[in-house]
Amino acid sequence: QQDISSFLRQVPIGDVPGVGSNTEALLKKFGLETALDLAASEQIPKLLGKRGVFLQEELSGSSLSRVSTEAERPKSMSASRTFADFTSDEHFIFSFSSELLRKLCFRLREHGRKTSHLYFFLTTKNFKTAEAVYRLETPSDDDTVLFPIFQKLWKQCFNPALLYRKSGFAFS
Repeated sequence: QQDISSFLRQVPIGDVPGVGSNTEALLKKFGLETALDLAASEQIPKLLGKRGVFLQEELSGSSLSRVSTEAERPKSMSASRTFADFTSDEHFIFSFSSELLRKLCFRLREHGRKTSHLYFFLTTKNFKTAEAVYRLETPSDDDTVLFPIFQKLWKQCFNPALLYRKSGFAFS
């Protein structure tokens, strides 16, 4: 216990995982500067609620987060990219999106997963989003199955009169 206390005394409060810049500023207003201050303060439940109590218990040595040595397979995957410039160039956006789809299908296969839902979106210059979803009867990781579905979703989303900033997909 002495080793934990001396270690926590040296850790600035902003270096504690789960303490972001806003939380750090709040805690410093109350004179809390180190991880040890956070671990020992009776004000934490009032200031941070359940999250604060969780942080205190973790800092005191009680492990509340499940630790696993095996990576879990993802339940969903997504990929999106912002274009270098706003564009309404249909060929560019379609090709760009097709490449994202190809890479995401590769990731599915890498993780031994298949998708039953294909979600596609385009975000305009003004941050409005056009989106479409397709539910597959049989889950797939095959580009040749998912690409024709993407083509249908594309027709639902793309409007040549708009400027776009981003496209993306999500699989689940």
